[in-house]
Amino acid sequence: MLLRPLSLALLCLGLAACGTEASQTTTTPATAAEAEPALIERTVLFGNPERASGQISPDGKWLGYLAPVDGVLNVWVAPASAPDDARAVTSDALRGIRMFAFSHATDHLVYLQDEGGDENFHLFAVNIETGEERNLTPFPGARAMPAGMSRKHPDEVLVQLNNRNPQYFDLHRVNVRTGEMTLVFENNEFAGFVADSDYAVRYASRATPDGGMQYYRATDEGWVEDLKVDQVDSMTTALSGFTEDGRTLYLIDSRDRDTGALYARDLDSGEATLVHEDARADIGGVLTDPATGEVRAVSVNYRRNQWHFLDDAMKADYEKLKALGDGEITIASQTDDNRRWVVVLTASDDSAKYFLFDRDSGETTEWFDTRRPWPGCRCSRCTTW
Repeated sequence: MLLRPLSLALLCLGLAACGTEASQTTTTPATAAEAEPALIERTVLFGNPERASGQISPDGKWLGYLAPVDGVLNVWVAPASAPDDARAVTSDALRGIRMFAFSHATDHLVYLQDEGGDENFHLFAVNIETGEERNLTPFPGARAMPAGMSRKHPDEVLVQLNNRNPQYFDLHRVNVRTGEMTLVFENNEFAGFVADSDYAVRYASRATPDGGMQYYRATDEGWVEDLKVDQVDSMTTALSGFTEDGRTLYLIDSRDRDTGALYARDLDSGEATLVHEDARADIGGVLTDPATGEVRAVSVNYRRNQWHFLDDAMKADYEKLKALGDGEITIASQTDDNRRWVVVLTASDDSAKYFLFDRDSGETTEWFDTRRPWPGCRCSRCTTW
């Protein structure tokens, strides 16, 4: 923040030295208050947000976010009909919770937490109505990673877990209500998986000796080699997921290209169709229809993040949201029927703000600000060129 005034002062000194007339000009020294802006407290920059990670449940019944309880981040939930009536449904008093999600079971959410920063995360389920909490992966020294949630299996989540062998993660289906765990795939060779909405493992991957990635496709006869990605493309080529019917695979692919483009691959014919490309930058993210899994929008970050919509109705609604302010607008959460969104406005000179958007009524309601206005602090706007 001090660089700009300092650079301006040096420029003025340089101009003053360029001619005798300028060197004879009398100036009044600036006061200390004018020369140096006030320091920003570190807690403002690095402390916990007041609220963050706003989400709406798939059925639209609940709203949730992260916020401190006695200085420690926990999960708060409120009825969608009464956003101000929020209450904490977790009680972490040490490290704080960073990641949570509503499950498709209407009265449960899940969150990740480790012990003392060891990054051996456990997956917990919380009954929103009763507050009952359950450790779904109670294995000391093991790490759990969510691998998927499906509308077809509302009471279960797909979890990667290395409790059997620390080197490899097996896939399990875990019931959020009972904690019952069912092995889906015992893994002794792969680094990652892509499953469909039926929790069937369709693709697996592992690194190649040259730093690339080899993808394998599951068949009745076993695993067969499919996509081979060299090291040069390994950071910009990846499988993105399936449609709900499991017949189309989306992938971002930069092979034989300057930038990563989004393709839709028909798994019956094997034919890949270009969905979207941008010569300036790689595809950064996709937004799918919660009911069908079909891609409805694609983001590209060239100077700033921009969304290209494939759905005219969603594009029209997104254009309305631009009235919220000058900044990047992100659809952070959707209901299963895609009629209600949680929207985030991120500006370079202000804190992120969350809004609730009803697509049927067109009404937008400000939900919360991640940080209140900083007293005595004015940020400079970042502009593209």
